[in-house]
Amino acid sequence: MANLEKEGVKVAVQTLAPTQHQDQVDAQAASLITADCSHYLTQYQGGSHRSTWQHAYTMQPALEWLFAQKRTASAQ
Repeated sequence: MANLEKEGVKVAVQTLAPTQHQDQVDAQAASLITADCSHYLTQYQGGSHRSTWQHAYTMQPALEWLFAQKRTASAQ
């Protein structure tokens, strides 16, 4: 991420606890998503892969952002 930021890419980072309620997770994710940012990183404090993937795959604002992305002509 540091290399991306060196190149001028805006990176939004959030840190979550795997025990946070899904409403809080969704609100925090929604607050990060902006038109001028294309790279997002969610870090989990503690927890295991089993507890974090279930949280991440139900993060509604992130899923909506992900599936709204379109391939540009230069990326084909």
